[in-house]
Amino acid sequence: MLWLTAPLTLAGLATMIIGLAVVAASSEAQCGQSATYGPAGRTPIPAWLVPIYEQAAARYDLEPDGWAFLAAINQVETNFGTDLATSSAGAIGWMQFEPATWAQYGQAIDHTGPPNPNDPWDAIFAAADYLSASGAPANWPTAIYAYNHSDAYVAQVTQEAEQYLNAGTALYLDTPQTPTPAQPTTPSVTTGPQQLCAPTTAQPASLYLTPGATATILPNGQATAPANAPAPVQAAIAAANQITNRPYLYGGGHTQPLTTIAPSYDCSSAVSYLLHGAGLLSDQPEDSTQLESYGDPGPGQWITIYANSQHAFVAVAGIAFDTSNAGNPATSTPPGSGPRWRPNPTGNLADGLIYTVRHPPGL
Repeated sequence: MLWLTAPLTLAGLATMIIGLAVVAASSEAQCGQSATYGPAGRTPIPAWLVPIYEQAAARYDLEPDGWAFLAAINQVETNFGTDLATSSAGAIGWMQFEPATWAQYGQAIDHTGPPNPNDPWDAIFAAADYLSASGAPANWPTAIYAYNHSDAYVAQVTQEAEQYLNAGTALYLDTPQTPTPAQPTTPSVTTGPQQLCAPTTAQPASLYLTPGATATILPNGQATAPANAPAPVQAAIAAANQITNRPYLYGGGHTQPLTTIAPSYDCSSAVSYLLHGAGLLSDQPEDSTQLESYGDPGPGQWITIYANSQHAFVAVAGIAFDTSNAGNPATSTPPGSGPRWRPNPTGNLADGLIYTVRHPPGL
């Protein structure tokens, strides 16, 4: 699985999520509506494509702005894959490669078998490779000109990229995604007593999906969700992402309902917030002793809660969410105490405490 860094803007903001900070979209999604991003009056980028641009740009060291140039080329060439007809010059696929160039740069990214120019992962990674070989990011005009020998093309792509960089992006879990052979649709979460889109004063849950069955911790401390995970699991990760920058406070998060984001959290309120966001807990936080009797006994396939009278944490899709750093790397991002994603799903058992192990029914 690929995950590397690239900051958000031309100025290079420090907060990153596969290279992009999660900020307000220009067209903010509401429940049941489609979220895209991009400047008003311009073709918006389908949100599910953003992680592909970012990961491809990171793989080929295209620096902070590389994702936007890939998006701009994709928009100009095929309107984000909506027009895959072979061009008059014989260019093919999602990013419109000439066959000889595709033979040199095409690669299979998220599947077995030969590279497929109509697969967005394959084509976008190939474009990033080609742009890098042609001079990007040191000289974007030269690289873009190599892609299409036209000064007008260079100007158009550059303008589109700058517009996207200025727009920012957010991807919401309830966003219907454009289905393609390589990108399944993610449904809204309506499982359990609470819905992801229940009334709340908190910001909408943001999420990036990646192939496979394991979540990935990003350089800014947030996490991706496995594309093939059940919707409540994806919602749990999205909810946890909302509070990864909050400080630790004993008793924090227990004096208000889980429909709002608290100024600080302790271990059990952080676990409660994650479970509530997944529709797996009421809107009232539980303490660690209560979590000892949560759900069904034993570890879950996707979500496992570890609890005792002193502490609680949760493992989700192969990573842990916890306020303690026991058994995990000494550094964490963002820095400081508080709820954080940890790479070792059971590493916090190293604190020497004896835990009751539980899981949500069916997960």
